[in-house]
Amino acid sequence: ISPNTTYTEVRLIQSLLAFVNHKYKRKLEPREIKPGDIREFLLEQKKELGLKDSTIKRKMTTIRNWYDYLWRINKIEHDFMVKFTLPTKLNLKNSDIQVDYEHLLSKRNEILTSSKILLYAKMLFILYMRGFRVRDIVVITLDYIEDHGDSIVFSVPKKNGCTQRAIFTD
Repeated sequence: ISPNTTYTEVRLIQSLLAFVNHKYKRKLEPREIKPGDIREFLLEQKKELGLKDSTIKRKMTTIRNWYDYLWRINKIEHDFMVKFTLPTKLNLKNSDIQVDYEHLLSKRNEILTSSKILLYAKMLFILYMRGFRVRDIVVITLDYIEDHGDSIVFSVPKKNGCTQRAIFTD
């Protein structure tokens, strides 16, 4: 688990606890929280923050894992999150993303020469255009980059065991 994931999950649990503490006007222990409280918390977050169903599912999973942990260390007697559901089924269907690569290619020089766009953003643009996914880009380290003088080679291992290579020249 990355530090960012841990931070996000801790903030979620803190938000949940703040929500129930505010609702009941006192500090509740996790064993005092009811399934309805969690349902209300998630639905309010969805409505107030305009969250997608996939985000609500991720938050539900985090809370479910937290309750499982509390149960395993005997902080709660019953883990109701195992059977927890929301009143309506979440729509977890991925929507298609339409990308016009010809348009992006036509903007390439404008993007790469712009003084208003950060170098990091330009690098991401180049890697996206070469077919790298965000999840692969974030793991790139100097170990995956070879400088051959007249070219630079990126050899990035992917989660499926393959390696994605890209050669950059002038």
